[in-house]
Amino acid sequence: MRPLIIITDATATGDDSIAISMLLAARRGQVKLIIATSGNVWAEEADANVRVLIARLGCQDIGVCVGMSSAQFAAQRYPLIKSAIEKRDTAYAGAFGRPVPAAAAADVSSESLFEAIKRAGRPDLLVLAPASPLASIISRHEDFAGYVGRVFLMGGAVTGRGNTTAAAEFNFWFDAPAAEALLAADVPITLLPLEVTAGLIYPPGFQFGLDPADPTARHVRACVAERPLRPVCDEVLAAVLLDESIITRRSNMKLAVQAAATALYGEVTVLPESASRRAVDVIEEIDQSALWALIRAAVTVPDEKFHGSVSNVT
Repeated sequence: MRPLIIITDATATGDDSIAISMLLAARRGQVKLIIATSGNVWAEEADANVRVLIARLGCQDIGVCVGMSSAQFAAQRYPLIKSAIEKRDTAYAGAFGRPVPAAAAADVSSESLFEAIKRAGRPDLLVLAPASPLASIISRHEDFAGYVGRVFLMGGAVTGRGNTTAAAEFNFWFDAPAAEALLAADVPITLLPLEVTAGLIYPPGFQFGLDPADPTARHVRACVAERPLRPVCDEVLAAVLLDESIITRRSNMKLAVQAAATALYGEVTVLPESASRRAVDVIEEIDQSALWALIRAAVTVPDEKFHGSVSNVT
């Protein structure tokens, strides 16, 4: 169980929020830092949402920071997707569908983030959002891979349609250059692509089995009750981090992301084996029964009693 750093664009009650709740309940001692970034919402709002969440769960000792201010991000990335947004060629634009906050929060420099990663002692990185905070670190530090364990990455449409454009999944579309930089880095990556979670929703009444007296279970219960047909995405990757045995099929692929401002911006391409980059561990199928059992156990079983094995939670 490595130390863990989480990168998130959390809304108040979205799938990021549930995924973080799972990990704070089941692996609180491993979570060293939560980095807010722009994606579903602007980074400043994600930061505020995370701070409210960890206060609600009694985890205020965990560090939270903004990885890149919304103003800085928008200045760098908006030109790449401006045309698609103006033409309304996107099904979902996330924060880019809203005004950039007038008062941007102070972000943490890439050097400070890199130092935090080094201090954590080869942490795993759970990337539930666009990988923006990592892009400048990777570009400045060729030895980046030597300071991390494994990257668990949510994003991309490898074999199916995207959910922002026909070609692109939202996290990769929102910051395609960052996704490409991460896939090109010599770091072990486990990727959960969009198609694996397509159509995945909570079973009817799932929330009623969660104890409303427990803060974590109460939060997850409220999130699911608020939107019973909510898509399930980031929770799956958090569950994989807790117990990889829920993966029933996976493949190694060398991948690239289209980072140029074209109609295929954010599209994932499978490269030939001869390509000079590290293969990605791509999840292709999961055991859904084991997933629900693992989510339930993660938000109801105290950290010291959770062993991360599906056999212990069903």
